Amino acid sequence: MTRTAPTGPLVRTLDCLLGISTRISRAGVWACGALLFAAVAMIVIEIVLRAFGSSLHGAHELSGYVLAIVTSWGLAWALIEKAHIRIDVIYMRVGPRLRTVLDLIAILMMALFVVVLLSQVWELVAGTLKRGSTANTPLQTPLWIPQMLWMAGLVWFAFTVFVLAARTVLGALTGDRDAVARVWGNRSIEEEIAENDHSTRG
Repeated sequence: MTRTAPTGPLVRTLDCLLGISTRISRAGVWACGALLFAAVAMIVIEIVLRAFGSSLHGAHELSGYVLAIVTSWGLAWALIEKAHIRIDVIYMRVGPRLRTVLDLIAILMMALFVVVLLSQVWELVAGTLKRGSTANTPLQTPLWIPQMLWMAGLVWFAFTVFVLAARTVLGALTGDRDAVARVWGNRSIEEEIAENDHSTRG
């Protein structure tokens, strides 16, 4: 007997939010890629100019900001693509029901981590805004600018985590283990090999 996956307004809403998160996160990593190319171009120009005794005066500082911003905005896409490292020595050797329990623990711990992370990040940014801190560099960059861009990526990461957590919890509560495995479950070695083969042929 084939079991039908539960449907309803909440399921559809969460799936819609997950789709939105996927599209925006994908656009974000493309933008981050362009930003990285711009940073590399700036560094190359800086190297060439130094050979002639000149400088862009700030390439090192700006490239550091770019690295932080790109990292934070790439987290959500890595989460959706299941690119974060998960220890699956036990996971791959247990049954579907226990896998669902482990998936629940993993996503809820991730959500807890994000809450703690954002509280610390906001404390940092709020302190910067209160003090009006600037970089101790020739550019004297107001630090709230790169910090806010960096924090925005972390906020989007948090949104994605909470959507995934809600969908995972809902799937577990309704017995829809296939949904849990699809949105959050760890990929098997066979699935990773198949995906790599597909990417190579594509």
